[in-house]
Amino acid sequence: MTIRVCDLSHRPKAVVIGPDIDRRIFPGKGRARWHEDAWYAGLSHDEGHYYNLSGDLNPVCLPAGAVDMTDAWTLMAVYGNNAKNLMDRLVTIDIDPFLKQEPCFFATRVHNAKVYILNMKNNKGFLIACDRSFGHGLYEMCFNAPGFLGIQPSVERDFHVWLKSG
Repeated sequence: MTIRVCDLSHRPKAVVIGPDIDRRIFPGKGRARWHEDAWYAGLSHDEGHYYNLSGDLNPVCLPAGAVDMTDAWTLMAVYGNNAKNLMDRLVTIDIDPFLKQEPCFFATRVHNAKVYILNMKNNKGFLIACDRSFGHGLYEMCFNAPGFLGIQPSVERDFHVWLKSG
């Protein structure tokens, strides 16, 4: 199966830090959940991330206490049956200890850049958020990699079809 990569950098994203984290929406540390067109991910007991993938591009309200990271970060989706093969090449650490059956979320460093990874679907779909300049380099690297990986660019509509397919 082909590995698809979709640039979602234009989608709203935010970080919520401190006592403003709503535990009814944001899950605990290392966990993620889909809620009303967005992924809510818990990095620690006092930091959560918000990735709006299918709602309004100009959300009326971000979660309370949120810092908008839309222009600061790249957000890209890596998905398909062999998505983990590409993740093993993009992220230089062994991500297996972090992966679980349920959606999970963790942070790591790649070449000294902070990278946030959300495993959406049992190792078949990942979101990568990081500094915009580093993220553009990762995105470009996907298409300059040897063709044997079968990486193809994806449009947002195709990504949403895959995301809703269960």
